[in-house]
Amino acid sequence: MATLTINGRHVTDVEGLSLFDAAARVGVRVPTSCVTLGKCKECVVEVTRGADLLSPPTEAERHLSAAAPFRLSCQARIAGRGGTPNQRRPAAVDDRV
Repeated sequence: MATLTINGRHVTDVEGLSLFDAAARVGVRVPTSCVTLGKCKECVVEVTRGADLLSPPTEAERHLSAAAPFRLSCQARIAGRGGTPNQRRPAAVDDRV
């Protein structure tokens, strides 16, 4: 059974879930305005461990560097077993100056 740690909160039985849905299970709100379609890019998260247990990046994530630990939480799904991918939301940036 895969275990996911999100902002210090643990959730199990997450295989096949998106990081977005797993976060919702433990009460972590990840912003989105496109209703998890991968269009708004607001649900970006930093994967600090276990990236190899996630699904490959989707076309919607092509703007993210392959070397960076960032994924769209609505697109990244937990694919592996036995690891603990940790993810946290990076600091928010307000560009509405």
